[in-house]
Amino acid sequence: MTFSIPVEVEEVLYAAAAAALPAAVLMPGALTAAVVDRSRRYTSERDRLAAPADARADLAARAVFFSVADAAKVALPLAELAAQVAWPPATLRIVDVGAGCGAMSLGVLAALHAAGHAPAIELTLLDDDARALAIARAALTDLAARWGMALTLDVRAGDARRVTLPPTDLVLAGSVLNELAEPDAVALAERLVAVAGL
Repeated sequence: MTFSIPVEVEEVLYAAAAAALPAAVLMPGALTAAVVDRSRRYTSERDRLAAPADARADLAARAVFFSVADAAKVALPLAELAAQVAWPPATLRIVDVGAGCGAMSLGVLAALHAAGHAPAIELTLLDDDARALAIARAALTDLAARWGMALTLDVRAGDARRVTLPPTDLVLAGSVLNELAEPDAVALAERLVAVAGL
């Protein structure tokens, strides 16, 4: 299976980031430094995971670099799901836990669009970073409008381990489980399985 992220995903993320952040953090030098810093914190400097060198540049890197790279990750699981069950339902309820700038949700929209599916989408975004959620909201709203998709958004800022999870057809959890201590990650995964009715 080959899947690439459409340029529209990059465009809506950049537009949302540019509206929310100073232009300086979107310049190539600042973005490069922030991408390197986040990569180190995810790999060799895990003790600094929650301590970026520059919070605004880190958010820019998450929006315009990491979200684009991560959006493609959902395509294969969705294709496998479609091979097993009737997919998608006419109304698709999605909960994106640890949504950040919306990478996984943007990937779902891109995969549905590429496959020619047009369900009504009820999407709940959960994250403790309200600034990232604002970028996600703007990018997802823009992308759905460009592609004529029926999208209803419910955006909730808060700790994913504690917020109420609505009933859902699809749970997305990008990097959130990797960012939690093991007991918290296990507890959250159990909650996600339960809310999906599995």
